Amino acid sequence: ALYGHPDSGGHWERHFADCVQKCGGVELSNEHPSCFWVESQKLLVSVYVDDILLAGPTHQHAAFWAKLRSHVDIEDPTDLGRFLGRQHDAFQVTPDGESACAPIKALAFNMDDFVKSTVEKYMQCSGAKSLKRVPTPFLGEGSILASDQEEGGELRADACGVLMKALWVGRIARPD
Repeated sequence: ALYGHPDSGGHWERHFADCVQKCGGVELSNEHPSCFWVESQKLLVSVYVDDILLAGPTHQHAAFWAKLRSHVDIEDPTDLGRFLGRQHDAFQVTPDGESACAPIKALAFNMDDFVKSTVEKYMQCSGAKSLKRVPTPFLGEGSILASDQEEGGELRADACGVLMKALWVGRIARPD
């Protein structure tokens, strides 16, 4: 009901923090806002706007969700899938050469759809029909002259939106 209020995000953040604290959660630190540790259940809770991520012993999840729901109205939890624009693909792998070993649960960060939407946004903004292949995204030394920065480019109105999407991919997909 606070949408439209200049600080609706701040109000929600404080309200949610109070609700998690009533469930035994303690905010980790100023460096990790909206991340809470519930010592009694060994659970880590992370929230971003209305995306809540719960990690810890599976047998503790139902009790935590029930207690949290007594303080705040939230939807039913679902398996980890999409969070912060990143798809999480769970699968099992067997270590190479160790067929006798039990499979290991693994998780892959998948941002294929987000990357495609970033390219589509660039194509739409630029009017490009195709992209050319380049060996590196970096320009050589001296490629951009000081005089090139005196006049705004053709994409100046949309460049920040495309750039921010690309930077989000770099931060969240962790291609490193």
